[in-house]
Amino acid sequence: MVVTLLSLPALAGPIDFVCADGDPVVGLPGLTVNCVAQPPLDGTYDDVLWLFGDGEIGTGSAVSHTYEDVGQYTVGVALEGWVPDDPEDTEIPTTKRHGLVTVCGEPTPEFTYEGVGGLDVVLLNRTPPEPRCISRIQWDLYEGRSQGGQALMTFETWDPRLTLPDKGVYTVVLTVGGLAGTNAAALEIDARYGLPDELVDGPLPFAGCDTSGPGRWGTVAWAPLVLLAARRRRR
Repeated sequence: MVVTLLSLPALAGPIDFVCADGDPVVGLPGLTVNCVAQPPLDGTYDDVLWLFGDGEIGTGSAVSHTYEDVGQYTVGVALEGWVPDDPEDTEIPTTKRHGLVTVCGEPTPEFTYEGVGGLDVVLLNRTPPEPRCISRIQWDLYEGRSQGGQALMTFETWDPRLTLPDKGVYTVVLTVGGLAGTNAAALEIDARYGLPDELVDGPLPFAGCDTSGPGRWGTVAWAPLVLLAARRRRR
């Protein structure tokens, strides 16, 4: 969820603010942010108005606000009753907007794959990109229909391309970790006859994380086995 303060007026002159928790601020639900406004010094005003991006409003030069829901929020601040020192100055200080606060939820790894010819496979990461919340991406390839033993290959890129060691059945596990925990999703690749240059007609094989369970280490959702039919060449 991304919330912006489009209703704030676009005026002239700066209003700055800082948050002692850091810039940008990143945390878990229940994140409390403490901010202080720095209005311009060439006038007076009645109050400072804060819009926190989650529908809540605050007033005062220094405020504290708690974010309960996962999302990325834009904070805005404006001055009420602004009177410039120079009576000929008709400009009003600009409303300050800043993409300041990210509240992280548990990662939800999702992916599919495409055969690109022979035993070459591209793993397509469909995990929702959460800015500043994801710190770990790891792919592990296992032989057979299990995740036991040593992984044949490990990758840490977003959409890796790999060549399977040989024809056969493999299991791919995508693990995504971050501030709110770690989850994994798995999918089987059936390459017993090699892989076609393009996937056969029909939906792509897909694996997604089931976050209805414990949500940390070991929540794995298995997609149904999808068999890919290879194109047999006549000799």
